[in-house]
Amino acid sequence: MHSEGRSTDGRAEDIARLRRVSLATDYAASINLQERERVRIGFDLHDGPAQTMSAALLQVRMLDDLEGDDLKRGLGDLRSTLAVALEEIYELIESLGGRGSVDDDLVSRVRSCVEGFAARSGIEPTLVIEGDIGTGSPSLQIAVFRIVQEALSNVVRHSGAKHVDVRLQMSSGGVVCEIADDGKGFTLNQALGSHGNRDPYGLHSMRERARMLDGECVVDSSPGSGTRIRVEIPAWQA
Repeated sequence: MHSEGRSTDGRAEDIARLRRVSLATDYAASINLQERERVRIGFDLHDGPAQTMSAALLQVRMLDDLEGDDLKRGLGDLRSTLAVALEEIYELIESLGGRGSVDDDLVSRVRSCVEGFAARSGIEPTLVIEGDIGTGSPSLQIAVFRIVQEALSNVVRHSGAKHVDVRLQMSSGGVVCEIADDGKGFTLNQALGSHGNRDPYGLHSMRERARMLDGECVVDSSPGSGTRIRVEIPAWQA
C-alpha cells in the first residue's frame, strides 16, 4: 500500500512538473512574440510616418526660396505629404487595434479589416464566412484576427497581388481560416532564414499565435505561384 501511495504521488508530481514546463514555454513564447511585434512596430514607424515626415521637413525648407505660384504649389505638395503621413499613422493605429471596439466579435473585426485593406491597397478581396464563432474564447478570436491582419499586411507590402481570398470557417470545434493571394510568391526557407528583414517576424508571429492555442499555421508559397496561409485553431477556453 505504501509503495502504491508513493507511485501515485510521483505521478502527480510528474504531471505538475509538466504543467509548469508547459506554462513556462508558453510564457517564453508570449514574451518572444511581444518583442517581435515591438520590433515590427519600430520598422513600421521608421519606414512609414517617419520617412514621410522627413520628406515634409525638406519641403518646408524649400518653401523659404519660393514666391507666388511656386509657393502655392509648394504648399499644396506639403499638404499632400502631411495627409499621407496622417493616413500612415491612422493605419498603424488600426493595425494595433485602435479602431473599433474590443467587444466586437471575430466576424465584425475580420469584415472591418478586409474592408480597410481593400480601401487602402486597391487590391480586390473576396471574403467568405461560414458558420458561427459560438463558444470561441476571446484568446482564439484575437489570435485569428491578428493572423488575418498580418497576412493582409504582408499581401500589401510584398506580394504584388491583384486579388486575395479570405475564407473563415467557424464551428464549436474551432476556426479554420485561409488567406490566399495571386501574387509573386516567395521561397519560404529563404524568407524564414533572412536577416535584416521584417518578413520573418510576421511569419513567425502568425505561427506562434496559432501554436500557443494548440493550433497550426501553414504557409504555402513558391515564386510565381502566390501564397496561401491556412490556420486551424481548436476551440480553447482561456
